[in-house]
Amino acid sequence: MSPFRPEPALLAVGPRRHAWWPHGTALETASFTNIGADQPDRLRGALDARRAGKHVDVVLDDAVARFLVVRPGEGVVSLSELRAVVAARLEDLFGLDATAWCIEADWQARRPFLACALPTDLLQVVRETLPAARSIAPAFVHCLAEFRARQSDGWLLHATAAQATVARLAGGTVTHVRSSARPDDLGAWLAEQALLAEQPRDSVWVFSVDADAVDLAGSHATRPAALARALQLIGVLGRQEVAA
Repeated sequence: MSPFRPEPALLAVGPRRHAWWPHGTALETASFTNIGADQPDRLRGALDARRAGKHVDVVLDDAVARFLVVRPGEGVVSLSELRAVVAARLEDLFGLDATAWCIEADWQARRPFLACALPTDLLQVVRETLPAARSIAPAFVHCLAEFRARQSDGWLLHATAAQATVARLAGGTVTHVRSSARPDDLGAWLAEQALLAEQPRDSVWVFSVDADAVDLAGSHATRPAALARALQLIGVLGRQEVAA
């Protein structure tokens, strides 16, 4: 990394805990606190001391987010109409009040697109306590960007000890996505997702700090250098979630 762009500190936020990893230090120096996205007011207090940081990336556990593929109907063309479709789908799939969630998407009117919803109160806390944060995104979103840089078709899986998120891409478009507590049998779960997606369960690119421990036939384990620190920290949070 260029000396003019110092390695940022890294904040990882899970449902019940968060971790702060100062830049230029080993993982062992990271601090872990049992306050997470489910306690935004307490999280604000915990992060307030970090306000002075000028270089920080924020990675969110996939369990904090909600992912969905939206297929616009005929006649839906404006952004406001697309937002209304996503809000209705979010409420239908997850039983959530869409007004309490911030929605980002690859907005498209003529083909399926991926949408990601994050708790508005969590985003407000992070943005107000860390106004200079360079990025705020779930780990899966980073993995998806890396995957798209490699290929436009196939399956990708981001897995921790606590959570698993899988997506199917065709021609660069996400046509299926599912995120859940990590199942005991990942292979059977992926086979089920392939049936739901009506796509073959062919090779899977696995993004995980524990990628070598994910035993899946036909899988390709990968830990891109650009995501190494984020996957490490999210991986530790995942193990702590399971141990709690």
